[in-house]
Amino acid sequence: MRRVLIVILLTMLMSFHSGADDKSIVIGERLSIDSNVLDEEREYWVHLPGSYDKNNRYPVVYLLDGDSHFESTVGILRHLSVNGRIPEMILVGILNTDRTRDLTPSRAIDESGDTQESFKTSGGSKAFLQFLETELMPKIEEDYSIAPYNIIVGHSFGGLLALYSLIEKPGLFQSYVSIDPSIWWDNQWLNEQLANKLNQKPKEFTSVYIASANNGQDDGPSSMIGPQREFFAKMSTWNNDTFNSTIEYFPAEDHASVPLIALHNGLRYLFKGHNIDIGKVIEEPSLFDSHFDTWSKKLGYDYLPPEWLANYIGYIFLQQGKVDQAITFFKQNIEMYPESSNTYDSLAEGYAEKGEIKLAIENYQKVLSMEGESERVERILEELKEKL
Repeated sequence: MRRVLIVILLTMLMSFHSGADDKSIVIGERLSIDSNVLDEEREYWVHLPGSYDKNNRYPVVYLLDGDSHFESTVGILRHLSVNGRIPEMILVGILNTDRTRDLTPSRAIDESGDTQESFKTSGGSKAFLQFLETELMPKIEEDYSIAPYNIIVGHSFGGLLALYSLIEKPGLFQSYVSIDPSIWWDNQWLNEQLANKLNQKPKEFTSVYIASANNGQDDGPSSMIGPQREFFAKMSTWNNDTFNSTIEYFPAEDHASVPLIALHNGLRYLFKGHNIDIGKVIEEPSLFDSHFDTWSKKLGYDYLPPEWLANYIGYIFLQQGKVDQAITFFKQNIEMYPESSNTYDSLAEGYAEKGEIKLAIENYQKVLSMEGESERVERILEELKEKL
C-alpha cells in the first residue's frame, strides 16, 4: 500500500512542481503563436496535468480571458481531477489583445445607427473562431497528447463567445461553460441567431452549462439574466440523451465574483457521474471496466482509467487477501501504462504475495531495467532468490 499512497501524493503534487531554482512554483508555460487569421501574435498559457504522459490522451480546456482566470482554473482542475470528479485535462489559457473585437459576434450600433465608440472594433468573433479552429487548436494537437474532446470556458463577453461557437461552429467544442454571458449584446443578437437555428441541433454528445449572477437587475430584456434565461429556454428544447444543458443562478454572487464557483459547478455538471464508487467496484470488479466504457462512449475516445486508480484498487484487494483480483488489476494497469515502472512493481508485489516467486523476480527485474539502480528493488530481488 505504501507505493500506491506515494503515487497518489505525487499525482496531487506534481501539478504545482518546483521551478529550476527550486524556489518558484510553476503551474504552466507562456507560449505564443503568429496568427495569419488575426494578423498578430497571440499569447497563450498551457498547464499540463501532474501525471501527464505522452502515451495517454487528455481533453483540453480552452479558457478565454486566460490572463484573468488561469491560476484559479488550474487550482479547480487539479482539485476536481485528484478527487476523481473530472478527468485530468490540459488547460490552454488564451490572452486578450482586443477583447471586444474577438469576443463579440456582431457590430453593435446605438439608436442613431452609429457604432458605439467603445465598440468600434466589435464583431470579430467569426475570425476569432477561425483562429482557434485553424491555428491554435492544430498547434495544441501537434505539441501535446490530446483527446478529441474540447471544452470552452468563458465569462461575460467570453461566455457570449462560448455560446456563439455552439451556434456558429457546432462540433468544434464538445462542452461549454458560459459564465454570466453577455447575451444582452446588440439587442440580444445571439437569441435571434439561436431562434433561427433551432432546427439545427448539434448531433454529437454535447453539454452546456450556463451560470447567472445576481447583478441587481430585474428580468427584463436589458438585464443580464433575462436574455440568459431566454437563451436557455430555447436551447433546452434540444435536451435529450446526447444533448444536456442547464442554467444555475447564484443569488449570493455578482458578475465579478461568480466565475470561481461557476467554473467548479460547471465542470461538475459536465462530468456528472464521473467519480467511480470504489466500494462497489470491490464488491463487483466488472463495474470498473463498464464505468470507463460508458465514459469512453460519452467522450468519444478510448478513455483510460488513471494509473493510480487501478493501482489503488489492486492494493485494496491485496490487503483483503484477494490476491488473484489484485493481480488482475495490476496486469490491466500494465496493459494501459506499459512504460510505467510502478505498474510492474505492483504486479511483482502481487506475485510475491501469491508465492509466484519466479514471476515476481521477472517483474522486479523489469523495474530495474526501467529505473536503473534501486537499492530497494535489488534488496527484494536478493530475498526472493533465496526462496527459490
